[in-house]
Amino acid sequence: MVGEDNIICAQAGLAGSSILERNVLLAGQVGISGHLTIHQDAIVYAQSGIGHDVPAGARVSGSPAFAANVWLRAITAFPKLPELLKTVRELKKKVEQLEKI
Repeated sequence: MVGEDNIICAQAGLAGSSILERNVLLAGQVGISGHLTIHQDAIVYAQSGIGHDVPAGARVSGSPAFAANVWLRAITAFPKLPELLKTVRELKKKVEQLEKI
């Protein structure tokens, strides 16, 4: 069921008996699994995978989708993960050496 004043962009897919309440925006290539509700004024950013109900006024992104502001921070950190992991391992070794003293 699709409510009033919704925007559904290209290649969005809704499965089962998904419900879009009023004033929902689904950006391109969003996928919604069945029997979920996207509540009023929610925004789902492009290429997001929705596997749970989206609260009213929420902005979600990612696959699986979660809060868009957290997603932006996570995706910014993602390319830095290998270097961060290396640093953590080096610091762990230094701590272990200091604990031996």
